[in-house]
Amino acid sequence: MDSEKIGRFIKELREKEKWSQETLAEKLFCERTKINKIENGKRYIKIDDLILLSEIFDLSMEEIISGEKKNQNNKEKIDITFKEYLTAQNTKIKKLRIISVFLI
Repeated sequence: MDSEKIGRFIKELREKEKWSQETLAEKLFCERTKINKIENGKRYIKIDDLILLSEIFDLSMEEIISGEKKNQNNKEKIDITFKEYLTAQNTKIKKLRIISVFLI
């Protein structure tokens, strides 16, 4: 998953709507600095943010994570990228569960 590509894509979507980072942050219920970090590829998108971004821009989660709109030529590549994202998210959740068990 290419965080910089995703960030550029989100920035393009935001600018197409003529929204400031502050406006998008309000819609995403976060601080403007978070939007800045996402757009600059310095922050990984969490699943809850992904769901909201998908709704805000009326795109699939797969398109947001791949950093491009889906078409016949890139459908398979986008699907693979999204599966990789979900696998990474699942791994993080498993690690958090293991840590919480040890802490308890």
